[in-house]
Amino acid sequence: LYMTRVQRERFFNEEDYIRLRDSYILDNEKMKLAKEDMIVMHPLPRVNEISVEVDDDPRAAYFRQAKFGRVVIDHIESGKSMEIYRVLELDKLDCSVAIIKNARSKKSGRKDIIKIEDRIDIDLDVLGFIDPNITVNIIDGGRIIEKKHLQLPERIVNVAKCKNPRCITSVEQELDHVFVLTDPEKGVYRCMYCEQEYKRG
Repeated sequence: LYMTRVQRERFFNEEDYIRLRDSYILDNEKMKLAKEDMIVMHPLPRVNEISVEVDDDPRAAYFRQAKFGRVVIDHIESGKSMEIYRVLELDKLDCSVAIIKNARSKKSGRKDIIKIEDRIDIDLDVLGFIDPNITVNIIDGGRIIEKKHLQLPERIVNVAKCKNPRCITSVEQELDHVFVLTDPEKGVYRCMYCEQEYKRG
């Protein structure tokens, strides 16, 4: 069974979309009617067309499906996947990108995952700055062939902006915004020019 969201953009008016958007929701009651060897797939992210209770059904294959991509950004703090999508400019890729929100995690309870269909170069410093607990998995043939663990970078460029109105970067618009890690334990960075403190999170 291949599930997709009810696509709002295909309706001619909002009333029809609202009337039909909840008509095709897969839940445990419907799964009881399905064959034991059926699998459920979905391109992700979902809206509400698959109830989260189905996630525990062994026939739910959509999370496994996502792991067959070329690059999987895993263990993202729940709710941060869209920030990463924006900062890495993944919308400019020609390949498919799947975002999984609030997936179950043994380590943290909930997590986000981003699956990128093609092998691409990823700025690990940017990812480490956003969330150093992220792992980047390189997938080939459904197997992880490389796992990259991140850490807070020593220096970041044009990822965060200095908020000090007296900083030279507020006057010289062409200057790069450069921050240096000054307190790894607390995740504190300081502007290279004016030493304005920047706290992550």
